[in-house]
Amino acid sequence: MVSFIEFCELIGVELTTAQSVFARVAFDGAEPRDLKGQERELAVQIFGRVDTIPPIARLVVAVAAGARSGKSYLGALRLLHLALVTPLTTLAPGEQAAAIIVAPDMRLARQALRFALGAVERTPDLRRLLRAQTADSFTIERRDQHIVTVEALPATRGGAAVRGRSLVSALLDEFAFFRDESAVVNDAQTHDAISPRVVRGGQLLEVSTTWAEAGLLYKFWSEQFGKPSTLTRNDPILLARIGPVPFQEA
Repeated sequence: MVSFIEFCELIGVELTTAQSVFARVAFDGAEPRDLKGQERELAVQIFGRVDTIPPIARLVVAVAAGARSGKSYLGALRLLHLALVTPLTTLAPGEQAAAIIVAPDMRLARQALRFALGAVERTPDLRRLLRAQTADSFTIERRDQHIVTVEALPATRGGAAVRGRSLVSALLDEFAFFRDESAVVNDAQTHDAISPRVVRGGQLLEVSTTWAEAGLLYKFWSEQFGKPSTLTRNDPILLARIGPVPFQEA
């Protein structure tokens, strides 16, 4: 299977050293203790003082990040990577998989969708897999003939819209700002609806700039940064920080 780092090389994306360290640990399974020198120091800044990470903790990666840290772009590329490489042998005959991008509004969701679609369109080998596209989605046919649709959704529909779907990945972008139609915080409900639907080998990504000392991202941050084996809401979470991440008092 092509790793995420190899995938970025194939599509011509050059990661910063910090982004590469994050991706190697969070996406490609490297252990922080095996990194050397500057990379080890960056791993401590990003993941806390942890030497090894339980594999189950990598099923959900939560990222508290500073503005313009590249979190949405990285998340969109990882979503596309998983759409292409996640094993789909457990799907029923005729069943199609999905990869979804959920954000507080469609403008943000479509922006992340464009990141993923842009990578497809500029890479000849991937462009040949493109079968359909709309303003809110695109569909690829993998070389193993499985069909995967990548779709953008608003947070107001993030939970209800995934019922019955098999997800290779979900990117919950600006997760700290999730609200439903009544402006009620729905981060936990969206997390609970989506996480059980990610297939084996897939990954749930919850990324956001930080806001109040409240909500699910802050709970993950306060309980699991540097302690990815801790069970929060019965979920093992790998918590990362990229750039300055101050939380404000609610």
